[in-house]
Order: sequence, then C-alpha cells, then structure tokens
Amino acid sequence: MRVCPLFTLVFYVLNTVSHVGTQQAFISVSYPAISRIIPHATNANAFALAQGLNTNTGKFAAQRTLVNQFFNQNKAGKPNPKTLSLYDNSTYSKQKLIALVNNRQAINNWWSQDLTPGLTKIYNAATATSYKNLYAYFDSRYINSFSYTVVYWMLTVLMKNMWDEAAYNATTDLIANTMEKQAEKSATLVFEIYTAAFEANHNQTYMKGKW
Repeated sequence: MRVCPLFTLVFYVLNTVSHVGTQQAFISVSYPAISRIIPHATNANAFALAQGLNTNTGKFAAQRTLVNQFFNQNKAGKPNPKTLSLYDNSTYSKQKLIALVNNRQAINNWWSQDLTPGLTKIYNAATATSYKNLYAYFDSRYINSFSYTVVYWMLTVLMKNMWDEAAYNATTDLIANTMEKQAEKSATLVFEIYTAAFEANHNQTYMKGKW
C-alpha cells in the first residue's frame, strides 16, 4: 500500500513536536560540532571543553575565556594526520569556536527579544516554550549550523499550523522579519560548520589530490 507523502510528512511533523521536550538544552554547544572544529584534540580534551562550555551555558564571557584557555594550553592537538581542511589550522579553529559562542549569544537574543514574545502573542506561553525546545532539538541535531536548524525548525512549525492561515502567516512573518533584523544587527547569528570557504579549500585539496 502506498502512503501519501503529505500524510507521512504531517505525521512526522506532529510526532516530532509532540516528543520534543527539554532534553536538548537551549543554546548548548553540540559535542559533534566541537569535534569537527578541533579534529586533532584528544577525545578527553574535546569532551572536557564541551562539558565546560555547557556548564556555563548562557555565560558567554566565561565560555570565551574557556576557549582561549583551551588553545593557550595547547590542547587543540597537532594535525597528524591532517584532515586536509581549514580545521588543520588551530588559529582558524579558535576563531571558529569563538564564533560559535558568539552565535549562541545571538540566538539567545533572537529568542528573548523576538521569538518568545512573538510566539506567545500568536499562540500562548506553553506553545512558545514548546517551539523553543524544538529549535534546541534541531540545533543540536544539525551541529549548531544555522541554516539547517532554521530550515527544519521552520518547516516543522509551519507544517503544524498549515491549516490555520492566520497563525501560519503571522508565524512566517515573525520568523522572517525578526531573523533579518537580528542578522543585520549581528552577523554572528548565522553560523555554519562548513562554509563556502571550507568547501573551496576542500575542493582544492582533498578532491584534487593536493595534499
């Protein structure tokens, strides 16, 4: 029996929303993200950094201090063997981890200033909290990369409300308008593990055998 793709998608959306709780801490730092940014650190050092950062969730100055200390203590390791990526360079990795912390701060501002008040107005406080937890779920699942997180989160939220035109339109406008405003205010809102620069380097090294 063939299952209707739309029905399957709607079922997935509703199932995802209903099962996402608070298991993913909001604006936490994903351990897989850290391991990709510092691929040459030992597992113990990478895990300790992740633990320290997430113990200080929301304390952004303290998190930046932890990142600086990590590199000052030469815990990032040496590229042996190389990954043939920009993350072989510890300076780049340090800048990227600081950027990730700054992104956590920008995401926090987006939610506290715009999304939580806006979603509460459109729906209610409980729904706003549910959607915030859902964002945290996708944020962790997609290694803190902004574009994937926003696309899947927005799709899930909008599909859930697709039959309520007023709520659908209000939610779409809220997300789009406030995201643009926050991105203009701070470019740190948009963080990606694998950027265009990463891909360009990858194509010139690994893909073309220039190692």
